[in-house]
Amino acid sequence: MKFPTIEEYEKMSLEEREKAFAAFLKSDIATNQDTQSRYIREIKGVSSDEIAKFTEKENHFECVSVEEINEKIQEYEAYQKQQPKKKTPQIISGLKKYLKFLKQISSEKIEPNEEANLLPKNLILFGPPGTGKTYNTAIYAIAIAENRNIEDVKAEAKEDYAEVKARFNEHKENGQIAFTTFHQSYSYEEFIEGIRPNLSQNSNGNVSYNLHSGVFKNFCDKAKENEEENYVFVIDEINRGNISKIFGELITLIEDTKRLGANEEATAILPYSQENFGIPNNVYILGTMNTADRSIALLDTALRRRFDFVEMLPDTSLLNDVFVKEINIEKMLEKINKRIEALFDREHTIGHAYFLPLKQENTIEKLARIMKNKIIPLLQEYFYDDYEKIRLCLADNQKNEELQFIKRVQIANNLFGNADLELDDSFEINTSAFEKEEAYVKTYENNND
Repeated sequence: MKFPTIEEYEKMSLEEREKAFAAFLKSDIATNQDTQSRYIREIKGVSSDEIAKFTEKENHFECVSVEEINEKIQEYEAYQKQQPKKKTPQIISGLKKYLKFLKQISSEKIEPNEEANLLPKNLILFGPPGTGKTYNTAIYAIAIAENRNIEDVKAEAKEDYAEVKARFNEHKENGQIAFTTFHQSYSYEEFIEGIRPNLSQNSNGNVSYNLHSGVFKNFCDKAKENEEENYVFVIDEINRGNISKIFGELITLIEDTKRLGANEEATAILPYSQENFGIPNNVYILGTMNTADRSIALLDTALRRRFDFVEMLPDTSLLNDVFVKEINIEKMLEKINKRIEALFDREHTIGHAYFLPLKQENTIEKLARIMKNKIIPLLQEYFYDDYEKIRLCLADNQKNEELQFIKRVQIANNLFGNADLELDDSFEINTSAFEKEEAYVKTYENNND
């Protein structure tokens, strides 16, 4: 759709400006018709919000300056912060859309996600443990909640992740981002709605039940009140829950095309409340999945069809400046993961995040703790205590015994008397090897694999 240039817009009457802005709102699929009408009324100064007393019912269509509208938004937001907690006044939300419109017709740069959010409505970050899924959850959630380009937020996180995480926590506090973790006992009643017993002391011995909305339904209801903002619902360990049991009939409604306001908008009658419920278009579902727990191939088919997937693999380049004495941590992890991939698969490799603490404390003692308390137990879990394969991953089969992290121990011939038994060798963790620099270096150097 073609919109006027800023020069043409400046020459228009207030009525013509209103029509041009209305056309812009109609082109925005995230804004339904009722919200479009409210925005226009607010910008014209016909406001029902209490903030109208502060705005003096000003007709903002008289202003065509990006800078002035931006100042107005900041002024109104500062006023609103001083008031009791309430939902964002429509005048502020409407002016943000008007600001976006003025930027577009002024040919000012608009971030890709500001013009049309490039991230899918339903997204899962998946990969082996320690690959940064939780780290990236904050980055993706901020990109969605703030209508930002994901690459720009990644660049900001690289410079100052603490600041990005602080913004994530701020959005979480005001309800724009919510977080939950799925587990085997997680249910529909916790997620959508259910009934709970009334524990009031005045029940006279009679058991009664109250209808209770779940965390996701409450989140969707809040998002419906503020359709101009993106809301992000984060589900950690999404593959650990029974998806059919948790989502129920809503598994269909989360599809992009079935959202409220979409071409194939769909709703469902909830079983407890009998409410006709739909999922708003401004709700994004962001899940994480540990592939060491469950392969993506084993996921519920209905879930796989409705989500996009972003793979998070070990990034050893993040360790390229990490050395413990002469031990090259990047090379060591890279070589261990190549062996794991050959003996098992890529979904059970070891993430770089396990070794990132060495950037702050690059001592042999710290490395020993990581290997003994994190890496060895992980390999024991991966290979079901098949120590021969664990030894292969660590190149212990190519080292002298004193440098082996896991060494072979022969069982004494007389342990079972004269019994004629064929016994396999036993294995034990060689604690002293974890303190030796050469034991780590020999993991990736001077071997024939």
